Amino acid sequence: MNYTIKTFMTGDGERFSQLYVADEPGFPLFYLTAFIARAIRPSTTHETQKVYLAAIKRICEWESSRSIDLALCFHGRQFLSAAQIDDLANYLLARKQGGKGEIIGNSKYNTYVAYSAEYLRWLAQEVITESNTPDVREAIEAQNKMLLKKKRRKSGSKS
Repeated sequence: MNYTIKTFMTGDGERFSQLYVADEPGFPLFYLTAFIARAIRPSTTHETQKVYLAAIKRICEWESSRSIDLALCFHGRQFLSAAQIDDLANYLLARKQGGKGEIIGNSKYNTYVAYSAEYLRWLAQEVITESNTPDVREAIEAQNKMLLKKKRRKSGSKS
């Protein structure tokens, strides 16, 4: 499934962007729009919001290509396995406009991983009705930590 980011401007000049399914007319993606509107938009610039959308767009593409519905999985208290997190991290790393095997830079990849982890944590807490129970909270944090461990470290200078 293809996704597209559309940018709009309000009457007072504020800019905002939303993620849509490219081939279907209609509404933006529900949970993603709620995440951007409630958690990200109040405290970030529009350019930062677009980077969040680009990272989460990749999650949506990964979900679609793997026939996974993360909201439904989280609602059923099924979290991502280590293999799924590895697969998602590899998907985030792949360059979309390049040839097979080409990857994005470490800085952009680390940003995508951090923003993806933040969204997945928010989504799990949003769809699980009893997300404050210790076992659910620990499972959400474990999933978050596994994904954040995929970040690449900067290499030191040669001097």
